[in-house]
Amino acid sequence: ILDMNVHPELHCIKCKNLLSKSPIVFDNNGDNICGRCKKDDNIYLCNTYYEMLAHQFNFPCRYYKEGCYIKDLFNDIGLHEENCPYQLKRCPVKACLWSGTTAELIIHYDVVHPKLKMNNDCVKILGHAEGCNILTTHEFYFLIEWICQDSSLKVRINSLDFVKPQDDVEFVCCLMTSELNNHSKVSTCLELKKFVTLNLYDIQKTMLDASTTISVKITLPINLINRRLEELDKIKCPCCQLYMTPPILKCPENHITCLNCTGADYNFCVKCVEDELNFTRVKELEIITVSFIYTCKWKDCGARFTYKEIQAHEQNCCKRIFMCLHCYDWYSTLNELIPHDMVCPSKRYLWPMLLNTQVTAFGKDIGTFNYTLVAYKEIFHVTIQFTKENKVNMSVSNYGPFSCFDWYRYEADLEHIENKNFPFNKTFDINNKRYSEYSLSLFDDVMNNFDGLRFCKITIRIVLLDNSERNINIERSLRGFNF
Repeated sequence: ILDMNVHPELHCIKCKNLLSKSPIVFDNNGDNICGRCKKDDNIYLCNTYYEMLAHQFNFPCRYYKEGCYIKDLFNDIGLHEENCPYQLKRCPVKACLWSGTTAELIIHYDVVHPKLKMNNDCVKILGHAEGCNILTTHEFYFLIEWICQDSSLKVRINSLDFVKPQDDVEFVCCLMTSELNNHSKVSTCLELKKFVTLNLYDIQKTMLDASTTISVKITLPINLINRRLEELDKIKCPCCQLYMTPPILKCPENHITCLNCTGADYNFCVKCVEDELNFTRVKELEIITVSFIYTCKWKDCGARFTYKEIQAHEQNCCKRIFMCLHCYDWYSTLNELIPHDMVCPSKRYLWPMLLNTQVTAFGKDIGTFNYTLVAYKEIFHVTIQFTKENKVNMSVSNYGPFSCFDWYRYEADLEHIENKNFPFNKTFDINNKRYSEYSLSLFDDVMNNFDGLRFCKITIRIVLLDNSERNINIERSLRGFNF
């Protein structure tokens, strides 16, 4: 199996991908060009010796950085790439340079080109020379492209996701002009029973006035809709009934679960009622999530995102509902949670809930100090304990969903209370994880440098990781899984 870190000469000089699709040819400088990039009819010298050797290797998909895990033989991997769900598509809107996956393209239209979503299956030409719109029916997405050229109009319809050429889909495209036209109101219809590119030619330009409308109706067979629903049911967690995002896990008894239903150490199966299990990732189900549009789970939100963005949105959503940590039957927004916490009759401790990302305790006060912090719209419990044995114990617990446990880094600053330049001032990582708790202990070999606890202070800080750090942290936590 070859990977992308092999010698640079085994990469295409143009697209920088591995030479995994024929014909492999030399350019005038002797550099290799792959079959993806050879688009002209110029005569090149073929690298036949390389192709003979390449048939003995498996190559990764060119979209491996986007998450595709498929590896296949020379040339066969090129066939996979043509329909890979991770493939990147350019936005069809003229002058827009954006590119992304199919799901990201649909979200891109929602955010950047909302007026190009077809309303009631119709779009007005309005004298434009060309245009492109997205039509949605039963959560299937179709790209409608049209162009007025010379004395004809061309319309092209392509499915963006699950519809295959062999599916029995009906397309009805109708061109309608208004009664204000110099000619009488005209409608031109064309029906197709097969999934093919639809072209309307020979439409006289005089018919195309400012009120001309293209109407597209797409009828999907019931079996196609059912197939789509069955596929989406596969990525619905049987425990919490929410659509899963990667990683999708499977226990030794083949029970499928999402990360939030596996417990804080990602090793508990709700169906088996057992912990200390070794989960494996289900890559074939994770592929389905790539083209699925997720809707925010919080009531009255309705925002839509891809699998890459939905968790971060739901964590920070203004409609997010929080549960009281004490009475368990009170739910409301974060703004109402802190005032409720102050008067909750079920609360059994005195310390308040603080809106902050860090907290400081002083060693002169021997004892245990507890804090509840609200940081990054998550709730954390922080404990700092100074003991008579010249020892400091610290712990941080996250009350949030399990899938967010590895989004943060916890740091402890040990400092002299008066001297900021004290040579033994130091920052420690609180990284000893057990369940939802991260802990750290500092013993007398460290604390003796301060001539006792009374001259030191501890500041515990919660740091939100960026995307790259977060991914590394999550992979570290999931390293026990069979990838």
